[in-house]
Amino acid sequence: MNSSVLNLVCLALLTFPIVICKASRDVVCIPSESETLVKLKDHLIDPSNRLSSWNATANTNCCEWLGVVCSNITAHVVELHLSISPPSDEYDDVGYDAFVKSRFGGEINPCLVDLKHLNYLDLSGNDFGGMQIPTFIGAMTSLTYLNLSHAGFNGKIPPQFGNLTSLLYLDLGSNAISGEIPYQIGNLTNLVHLRLASNFSGLLFAENLRWLSGLSNLQYVDLEGANLSKSFDWLQTLSALPSLTDLHLAECILHPYDHDQPSLLNFSSLLTLDLSLTQYSSVVPKWIFGMRRLVSLQLSDNYFNGPIPDGLQNLTLLENLALHTNSFSSSLPDWIYSFRHLKFLDLAFNNLCGNISDALGNLTSLVELDFSENQIEGIIPTSLGNLCDIRELLDFSVNSIHGALPRSFGKLSSLRVLDLSNNQFNGNPFESLGSLSKLSFLFIGHNRFQGAVKEDDLANLTNLQKFHARGNNFSLKVAPNWRPTFQVVELILSSWNLGPKFPSWIQSQKYLEYLEISNAGISDSIPTWFWEPFSQAHYLNLSGNNIHGELANTLKKPISIESLDLSSNHLHGKLPCLSTTVQWLDLSGNKFSGSMTDFLCNNLDSPKLSLEFLNLASNNLSGEIPNCWTLWPALKVINLQSNHFVGNLPPSMGSLVWLEALKVSNNTLSGEFPSSLKNNTMLISLHLGKNRLTGIIPEWVGKRLLNLKILCLHANNFWGHIPNQICEMSLLQVLDLARNNLSGNIPNCFNHLNAMALNNRITDSFIYCQVINLAGDACVVSVLLWLKGRADRYRNNLGLVTSIDLSNNKLSGEIPRELTNLSGLYFLNLSHNQLSGHIPPSIGSMGSLLSIDFSRNQLSGEIPSSMTKLTFLSMLDLSYNHLKGEIPTGPQLQTFEASNFIGNNLCGPPLPVNCSLNGQAPHDDHKGRESDGHGVNGFFVSMIFGFVIGFWLVVAPLFIYRSYRFAYFRLVDNVWFKLRNVLASRDAVCIPSESETLVKLKDNLIDPSNRLSSWNATANTNCCEWLGVVCSNITVHVVELHLSITPPSDEYDDVGYDAFVKSRFGGEINPSLVDLKHLNYLDLSGNDFGGMQIPTFIGAITSLTYLETVFAENLDWLSGLSNLQYVDLGGANLSQSFDWLQTLSAPPSLTELHLSDCILRPYDQPSLLNFSSLLTLDLSLTSSSVVPKWIFGLRILVSLQLSSNRFQGLILVLEIDTNF
Repeated sequence: MNSSVLNLVCLALLTFPIVICKASRDVVCIPSESETLVKLKDHLIDPSNRLSSWNATANTNCCEWLGVVCSNITAHVVELHLSISPPSDEYDDVGYDAFVKSRFGGEINPCLVDLKHLNYLDLSGNDFGGMQIPTFIGAMTSLTYLNLSHAGFNGKIPPQFGNLTSLLYLDLGSNAISGEIPYQIGNLTNLVHLRLASNFSGLLFAENLRWLSGLSNLQYVDLEGANLSKSFDWLQTLSALPSLTDLHLAECILHPYDHDQPSLLNFSSLLTLDLSLTQYSSVVPKWIFGMRRLVSLQLSDNYFNGPIPDGLQNLTLLENLALHTNSFSSSLPDWIYSFRHLKFLDLAFNNLCGNISDALGNLTSLVELDFSENQIEGIIPTSLGNLCDIRELLDFSVNSIHGALPRSFGKLSSLRVLDLSNNQFNGNPFESLGSLSKLSFLFIGHNRFQGAVKEDDLANLTNLQKFHARGNNFSLKVAPNWRPTFQVVELILSSWNLGPKFPSWIQSQKYLEYLEISNAGISDSIPTWFWEPFSQAHYLNLSGNNIHGELANTLKKPISIESLDLSSNHLHGKLPCLSTTVQWLDLSGNKFSGSMTDFLCNNLDSPKLSLEFLNLASNNLSGEIPNCWTLWPALKVINLQSNHFVGNLPPSMGSLVWLEALKVSNNTLSGEFPSSLKNNTMLISLHLGKNRLTGIIPEWVGKRLLNLKILCLHANNFWGHIPNQICEMSLLQVLDLARNNLSGNIPNCFNHLNAMALNNRITDSFIYCQVINLAGDACVVSVLLWLKGRADRYRNNLGLVTSIDLSNNKLSGEIPRELTNLSGLYFLNLSHNQLSGHIPPSIGSMGSLLSIDFSRNQLSGEIPSSMTKLTFLSMLDLSYNHLKGEIPTGPQLQTFEASNFIGNNLCGPPLPVNCSLNGQAPHDDHKGRESDGHGVNGFFVSMIFGFVIGFWLVVAPLFIYRSYRFAYFRLVDNVWFKLRNVLASRDAVCIPSESETLVKLKDNLIDPSNRLSSWNATANTNCCEWLGVVCSNITVHVVELHLSITPPSDEYDDVGYDAFVKSRFGGEINPSLVDLKHLNYLDLSGNDFGGMQIPTFIGAITSLTYLETVFAENLDWLSGLSNLQYVDLGGANLSQSFDWLQTLSAPPSLTELHLSDCILRPYDQPSLLNFSSLLTLDLSLTSSSVVPKWIFGLRILVSLQLSSNRFQGLILVLEIDTNF
């Protein structure tokens, strides 16, 4: 605002204390006005006694009372300053609590109108509890300033306000005002500042804005949240205001304006325009481009897409440009770097890509820069150091920027907030950032930073308040008596190496409210001093360490931290006591023992317990579950699985009306289905599996628990029929009733399970989120599915999982045809029952199925031909039934192994039994025969092949994260390896020189658990019998080395994980490995070689056909591996490898190439490539924005993975050779 009137208003605000002092020092107020003020006070609620000075007995001169200003000439009360403001620091909880407790409430006495000379009234910031704006204020015609904003008012704007014709300043904003804006506001012809912003978008509306046309003095207009959809000429009306400098229409509903020509508009004075959250159009209105005097432009939170429009470059005077939260795409335009006046630039939450130009250094006026949540690549240019004025914010988070930080970062000496998190930066950032002494917030988490962090690296960061650096590879190297120079409020150092001793320097941090040092290599007990600094903390996470000892012994008083995560440690003894303030507690994966009674029931006298999340899974707790859950009414999540509880669920658990998830599986609970759950109607997930529950499944489960999405009752002793009422649970996604004694027919109403009939689902995964809002980690979603006799845990994609498992029961009758209406079902297991009749002919309509298991039933007839339509099917087992005839021919069924069809009277591929002329098979000698479990029989061999081919290649896309993929498929490799070892090396005797080579290799390895004890030529000269070695049965050369190791599949198996860590090889890989000239298979995955480079000599092992690794800086060493058939470089940074694609295309035998989660340099010359044999290509999670054109020439591809990228635009047609 530039007008003299508004400047005077601001000056009056700034000099308010002086005015009070000067104007009221020698003035004695008029008694009647003093009485009026006392009446006003009496009707106000003043919890903090702010108006204690308003006491005529103690001081009769009201001109000296707080907030009162009297005229120095007439002694009349002319101003009332009764506002209150929240603290400027949004994280100042103490200040905010004080603000809340100091707000006025109650009523505003109509006696206020008796102050006839009052020209200034400010009640903003208070809380009048939703009362209507008093209409009598419209009678106070002497007012020139009226501010009722943020004061808790509700309802309509009184039309009587049109009488306040002397008003210069009117602010009713940030209240719940609604209804039509009264046209009487148009009477306020002297008005300079008008703010009518509503808290609720759309409730305030105007049929038209013609009442504005007479307010020629208006400079500031804010109609935020107003519905202007019926005001056809809103833009022309507003543009006609000759003095208008500030226009705020955020979150308004605007009528489309068809005239893009700026010549029709007259915003001659406009300096500030805010159209954020208007969802006005999909393109930026062209009329904006003509506003060449604009200083501030807010276009955030709209639906704008395409490139950032070039017309914005006309606005050369811009100081503030906010385009965040749109869908702008393409690279950053070059002209964006030409705004020499620009101070605030916000392009966050778009789809911008490409590199940051070195011209960034031209924006020397920048104070705040936000490029976060885009797809920006490349490196940070060194010219960043030119932005010496940047001080408020520098945010590059959630992009794909890589490389080391330029040392020019150190020039940003005034910077307060820096966010580089969720990129691919490497190196040691403190070489560049360690000198930024003004930094308050530093966020560098989830990058590839590494190295030792020393005391000197942090010494200058004296103003740090928040330091988030999780998900990197740092080691803190400080003296035992080190005391940081900073005092932080939030500290996140997860995945740092801080151990093995508990970091004593934390004791010096007096203001910590949020601490996360999980997976930090701490092998120590928690010292008693540790809890003292955290008496008022909000969040503490020490999970994933090796912390031991009895927790209860270190506590002097009950835990009062709001959110505490001590999971996956080695704590033991009894459970600790809690205070009433704890909201979130995770003690899972420890060794706590004994009863829960003291823990749960020792707060009988507490008025309210606020715990919402309780996880005690995977401990050694025993006894009955206590019956005092009424003390914990706020609980939403309870996880008690994998303990030793007995008895049944207590009745008081039914009092938890907000409960959303209950997991008590894998205990020894007994009795019937817990009737106490009848009242838990908010349940979303219920896990009672692996207990000893008996009786029937009651009908009320389907009638009362209608919000259930997951129902797991497997491995109990339930009997009777499956109640038809289950079909009423339309939200159900996972139904697991396996391994019980259920009988009767499968209900023919399963088609009513709507969530399984939809192909697109969005699942609320809150119930699995083991983080609170501040933690920032992704939610862990998990469900256990039984596939072909083995339990597989699907994680991180529950929204994609639907499953019915009724296996291992005594169900009879036919498979209901209604079941085939579940077109969104992914997993169906009906095996090990007594089902008869035919497979429904319409099963082909279940197009989403990934897995079917109908084995070991009494099904008869032929396999329906429609089953060939199930093109996503990756697991099928129809074995041991009474099926007959020819297996239908199609693209899928013949890819399964014969073991999936044996025990029937079937013929045709993949069975070795040819069909006769009438389409029947001869008698199947395998019918009813089962493996005796000894030796390596044909069934075992075919099962392994079937699993490898079907499950590996098709279901694998579900497992997006490499760590999880390792846990499953390495198991398959190991089984296959053992089988081959038996078959290939049974009679082979190794060559002595190769035995010597292996001993050299062993000598350079660190083998803490002595896994290679068999590699001893003295004890056994035949190296073909050594662990992990496979020799050719013909040439006796060493052809394979299987030296991998796999972590335990059970995420709570701490003992197994410790054993895994202690069994990994380390040390060095001896170059003598190249002497194994016939080696074609080398697997060293899962070990820990301490960050060493991949040895270049591996490129000389030219006989290699299989290679899997997890990191690679360049691919020069690959050029000589001409026999390679399988390459997996998932997660590798290949951004510096200019010819990565050409190098990989050179091996003539390459059939599988896996580059998931790699950082790849763009490559656009398909003519130089030679992928003549490639069948499988995985480019998932590479953060690419455009599908590479070179893919289109891979005409014999069988499997293509492009998932979890940032591709946009139209789907291009891939020309695949279907005759292959």
